[in-house]
Amino acid sequence: MALETERGSTASPTPQGNPTTPAAVTTPNSITKVTSSNTEATTALVVAKITAPGQVEEVFKAVTDANITVTFETASTALNVVDNLTQQSSGQLNKEDIDSIKGTLSAVSSQAASTKETAQTFLDIVKTILVPNDTLTDPDTVSSENSTSAKKHASSIMELLESFASDAAKNLLSPAKKKVVIQNDELVLQLTKISPEDTANITEPVIVSVNSSMNELHFPPAVFRGRNVTISAVVFNNLHLTSSSQLGGLHGNDTPTSVGSKIMSIQVEATDGSEVTFSANDPIELVLELNEDANTTNTQSLCVFWEFLEDEESGGVWSTVGCYRNQTNGSQITCRCDHLTNFAILLQVNPNPVVLSLAHRVTLDMLTYIGLALSIAALVCSLSTFVLLK
Repeated sequence: MALETERGSTASPTPQGNPTTPAAVTTPNSITKVTSSNTEATTALVVAKITAPGQVEEVFKAVTDANITVTFETASTALNVVDNLTQQSSGQLNKEDIDSIKGTLSAVSSQAASTKETAQTFLDIVKTILVPNDTLTDPDTVSSENSTSAKKHASSIMELLESFASDAAKNLLSPAKKKVVIQNDELVLQLTKISPEDTANITEPVIVSVNSSMNELHFPPAVFRGRNVTISAVVFNNLHLTSSSQLGGLHGNDTPTSVGSKIMSIQVEATDGSEVTFSANDPIELVLELNEDANTTNTQSLCVFWEFLEDEESGGVWSTVGCYRNQTNGSQITCRCDHLTNFAILLQVNPNPVVLSLAHRVTLDMLTYIGLALSIAALVCSLSTFVLLK
């Protein structure tokens, strides 16, 4: 049975008539808070529940129990247990296991982002479920269902990492530590802090290299000026293999498409809570490198972002709204966008390729040979004249 990936409740004050008994009101997508007097005992009980069963489903149930608060100790313990279980069961995880893992990660995300060590464990767990093959669905399901499940899974992973990266930027960056990189073979999380003095007297774009010099972010300095800003970027090395290539909007049609670059998630937040916005006049510029195996034959490249849509089977669609291709330089595509989210390059097959007739191809070949012959003849004349006049 598939499990929900997010569950919990919000805090509720203790009734005055019974100060020793915590009261809770259950609401979706949050974790219940208990009174501070019982937090320590509750944490010990939760830790005991987490370490006892040895199954990811039981860990999920423990950290999403409506009567507990997820503390740092609880989150750290849950991460270590799940990390060990996924390492032991790698390749044997079924859909329910993966749903339980994602639910656990969602419940402990904010606490996991508190230290670099727990953040690394968090990313390592995501790595084990990032690009599963047929483990996302039951063996008896048809291939189309496998495909839909994998695409929905990719969308949920992007959404999970967005929230985690935002929390990590708040917790791990400081005036003394302006750059933090946490990575494994599948994921790169790069956190960068921009201070007012960094943009005080510059007119050129603020450039942030992510993962390599091939992937760059160019920010208009006016957007940052006078503000403390954090930039969180997540690069998914292989998520494009299972993510949907469905294109929505004006470009959405039956023309075949494929994701031709790594997927990059970008968030920019001011530390004072004010909104950081981009526009058509002050866009963010992204330099993305095409994958080595990207088939660019007879295709056009589109700058796209992932639009989360709950009513879509794949969890969303790629959209070009607010993004356009500014420049192409070999394997690098420069995009400009007036907003932030998860970006990639989508390769769309040209529906009306130019096909030359045999007569045209023969004519072009003849012109090429004639041009080469004339060039060689001119070179010989030049050399002969040089020798005779020397």
